[in-house]
Amino acid sequence: MRIKKYLFVTLVTLACGGAAFFGISAYTDHDLTKNLETLFAVFRDAMLMDVDEPDPEQLTNAGIVGMLKILDPYTEYIPESSKETLEFITTGEYAGIGALIQKAGNYTQVAQIYENTPAARAGVKTGDTIIMIDGLDLKGVSVTEVSAKLKGKENSVLKLTINRPYGKTGLELKVKRARIQIPAVAYSTRLKNDLGYVNLSGFTTGCAKEVRQAIENIRGKGEPLKGLVLDLRGNTGGLLNEAVELVSLFVSSGTKVADVKGRNPEQVNTLYASGESPFRDLPLVVLVNRESASSSEVVAGALQDLDRAVIIGEQTFGKGLVQTTRPLPHGGVFKITTAKYYIPSGRCIQAIDYAHRDQNGTIEYIPDSLMREFKT
Repeated sequence: MRIKKYLFVTLVTLACGGAAFFGISAYTDHDLTKNLETLFAVFRDAMLMDVDEPDPEQLTNAGIVGMLKILDPYTEYIPESSKETLEFITTGEYAGIGALIQKAGNYTQVAQIYENTPAARAGVKTGDTIIMIDGLDLKGVSVTEVSAKLKGKENSVLKLTINRPYGKTGLELKVKRARIQIPAVAYSTRLKNDLGYVNLSGFTTGCAKEVRQAIENIRGKGEPLKGLVLDLRGNTGGLLNEAVELVSLFVSSGTKVADVKGRNPEQVNTLYASGESPFRDLPLVVLVNRESASSSEVVAGALQDLDRAVIIGEQTFGKGLVQTTRPLPHGGVFKITTAKYYIPSGRCIQAIDYAHRDQNGTIEYIPDSLMREFKT
């Protein structure tokens, strides 16, 4: 009875949701209706007839993951249990203890402690090996799983059992989780010859303001700056609006930074620089490598197209896809690719066409700049 009740509620919800989303096409598009009916029938029969009575949530999650595999790798289903990961990617904040961890033999070791965090206040030290969390033995547990266990609700308390190098073993420490903010500007300094250097690790909320503050701090010490090195190596991207705001620090207000184009080519969202452009006359070099992706490529590509900066390094990753998040029932989130972005010269940064694969499922990697001629 429990299974039948669950199936009834699930199928009615899915059917109503499908009709609401697709509108009248849910009734007139034969292929869509046929495929939805097949999906429902497989789920129903698996739940009612499989000898081991599968868990409905696991079955649903596996079905969603399998369905999304034919799309690009950035489209994904994020269950409620993983929403904190999405929050960390977009804001740089999470509730945890404030420690960087790494694999060490069969256990996980503390590689770095951030200042003024719960881990630092509780006495956790770099080099400590985490043996247990709340009495759970962590032997053989992956770093990803340990990281997830260290995170949790703000103000909740966890007990760590650690072994200290050349010191105590089985040391127990209580740590109270708190909101952790990881700075987007990993490092900034004044180099020789009055050059500024800023390393930006990710495009999280407020990162453009962090870069501005870092440059102003460098500029306020000593002689006027003769130039700036903006290091985007290893920066895999993040929020597109922060990329536009960062470019706005170096180019005049009203300058086109990027076009965002969705399925309908006539619907184009053009993004322009805004604000006072405090560093528009500061000579600029941008460092990139193969791991510089997404928003990093928008910044580097726009500054290159506008002849505003010299780009030094390697060919970048080639991710020019824009993701949108949509709330799902029961707390989940659907992150789906809805558009591509194009830098001022018209180049699309996306190098892989996931929509067109050969019969073996192979995809080609062809940067836009190798297919057409572009001018800055």
